[in-house]
Amino acid sequence: MMAKQQQLLKFSVQHYRLKTVSEGDFVRWLHEEHVPVAAQIIKKHNIFRWSITLNPVALQQAFGQELNTSMGKPPGWQMADYDAVTNYWVRDPEDLRQLIKDEEWAEKVSAEELNWLDLDRASILAGFETVFIDDGQIITQKE
Repeated sequence: MMAKQQQLLKFSVQHYRLKTVSEGDFVRWLHEEHVPVAAQIIKKHNIFRWSITLNPVALQQAFGQELNTSMGKPPGWQMADYDAVTNYWVRDPEDLRQLIKDEEWAEKVSAEELNWLDLDRASILAGFETVFIDDGQIITQKE
């Protein structure tokens, strides 16, 4: 019998770019400047997985229109309008706390974000992610 894997805690931060920053410049900054620096610091803090999901305006508009028409949108549903989501999976929330307290993180990541992100509009989700289908296959959850 296989041992039960520890469930990972997932923190997702929904970010808005500053209104003065174009979508193209924002994506370039994320890939070319932010990710290389942030990844090295994140790796030092036992973060199990880190990812960024982009939410391009073109997709928001295309799927938003489809949601309103052919998908029969339930009342109150709307497309999310944030620009990116950063996802952190941790075994221990203390690892994320230590990342945020890291002086190098403050100097090289948080300080730089002031030029790109609207920090007044971010929101955070904390929870557990359970995968039920992976690579097209149904996964049986073990007790």
